[in-house]
Amino acid sequence: MSCGAAFAEVVGASTAVGVVTAALLVLGWAHRTRRMTVLVRLSERIGAPTWRPGWVAVPVAVLPASLLTALFGMLCDISLHTPRARHASLA
Repeated sequence: MSCGAAFAEVVGASTAVGVVTAALLVLGWAHRTRRMTVLVRLSERIGAPTWRPGWVAVPVAVLPASLLTALFGMLCDISLHTPRARHASLA
């Protein structure tokens, strides 16, 4: 029984992470240099219904999505490894 991912899966995931990271860096750079106002408009739209400034509303809106993603990943990991007893503490 082999453990870990195949090389092609690692390359594919690494490429996807690199592309997403590059896109976020460009987005952040454009926002900080005021070349793009998409994030400002988005934060104002998110903050308007709650009467909060955008810099408060966006993290509050992103937090539940982050926590749900982490929960889903944890549940998938546990369900995959428990039957195999890969972790010594679960054996």
